[in-house]
Amino acid sequence: MFAMTATPTLPRYHGCADASSLALPYCNASLPWAERVADIVPRLNVTEKIGLLSPHDPPNYCRCVAQPVPRIGLPSWQWLTEVNSDVINCLHGRCGTSFVGPAGIAASFNRSSWWAKGDVLSTEIRVHNNVADPGTPVTENKVALSAYGPNVNLVKDPRYGRNSELPGEDPYLSGEYAAAYVQGLQQPQPGGELKILAMLKHYTAYSKEVDRFTWTAPVSAFDLWDSYLPAFEKGFVAGGASGAMCSYFAANGTPTCGSDYLLNRVVRSAWARPEAIFMSDCSAVANFLKMGFAANKTDASAKALNAGLDVYGGWGDHLWGEGDLEEAIRLGMSDEATLDAAVTRTLLAKMRVGVFDPVTSEPWAPWTTLDESALNSSHAQRVAYEAALQSIVLLKNSGGALPLGRGGKLAVVGPMAIKTAGLRSDYAHWSSPTLPPSIAEALAAANRGGATRVAAGVGVDSTNAS
Repeated sequence: MFAMTATPTLPRYHGCADASSLALPYCNASLPWAERVADIVPRLNVTEKIGLLSPHDPPNYCRCVAQPVPRIGLPSWQWLTEVNSDVINCLHGRCGTSFVGPAGIAASFNRSSWWAKGDVLSTEIRVHNNVADPGTPVTENKVALSAYGPNVNLVKDPRYGRNSELPGEDPYLSGEYAAAYVQGLQQPQPGGELKILAMLKHYTAYSKEVDRFTWTAPVSAFDLWDSYLPAFEKGFVAGGASGAMCSYFAANGTPTCGSDYLLNRVVRSAWARPEAIFMSDCSAVANFLKMGFAANKTDASAKALNAGLDVYGGWGDHLWGEGDLEEAIRLGMSDEATLDAAVTRTLLAKMRVGVFDPVTSEPWAPWTTLDESALNSSHAQRVAYEAALQSIVLLKNSGGALPLGRGGKLAVVGPMAIKTAGLRSDYAHWSSPTLPPSIAEALAAANRGGATRVAAGVGVDSTNAS
């Protein structure tokens, strides 16, 4: 069992925290969520509505730390926290659980393991949301309850550059992984309440890292529905994902974040997920200009909102928060009703994770009282260790070459042989003081009494043609 605080303080970004907001209908937990949200939206002006959907916290606009509305008690919110392999950093010297990469854990074909990974990391999300570490830079520890993962793009080419963060090349396997992992992250309760909000990445057909900000290519309807959409469909329909991050890619010239077809007609209509939330990949909307999809920032802002985008994340920009979206609405390029729809979707999502409910009520109390003792707990370690064991697949053992005998001459060759942190998948954070040994170090330690020689060989990104 995990330790829990006896009298919990409010988690980060919790609403209904003062007498004035508690007097408003939206803080009445006995009312339906839709009715509570309908009380909030008319109280907001256009600037405040946009502030809930766009970043204001430089320099890392990518995390999209949205603005609060103090006059009615609405809290700020950090939209982006990665959970592809683990959850950011440490609290009070205790670090979280880091899982074997998705390519490994997917190779186990074990839905129970995938669900358990989601359970562990959603617990750790809740811990970070509950507990603040004064020794941690504020920009690194602003965890809310919206988590981005799994990434279920397809491994299409070994040169892609992001294969370590993906479950594989098969849409069916990727979809099954997405569904089980999302279910473990969200754990829907009988009343529809969720442990956290799980968001898929990167929707969709994102399989090229070079020139990713401007890449566009023809994609046939067959390829879209046979290869690129099935994993996301499974994640949304069977898994119940709360939303997705739309990718930089522009299929047939239309960027995903500006595609009414992909956001509204596919996910919200065909897959019957009308309340799904879409956040842009970092500066994806600003990239509309580079792709020739928009004439200027105002045009880009309007096209994204009109297509169904809800939340804007940027690199060195905070496009919607800079005034471009408000200008687009003023000019009639979009309208406040479309903005209201996005605000409504995001507020409903926050209702589902208890942001406006008493923290001691059910089903929230077991989650809002978790503390740092739940980080990398003995249970979490067992889950991660078992996942790592099941990730190892021996395809062939010709002549009984394995296991290697101890005390012999052994050569360990290859650029990954000497890596430590480099063995982690993308979006993995190793925060403990010591890293695991490299492959070469581990083999040398096992080869007691023998001679082990190590050579890095040719680097993965080497340009040496000799």
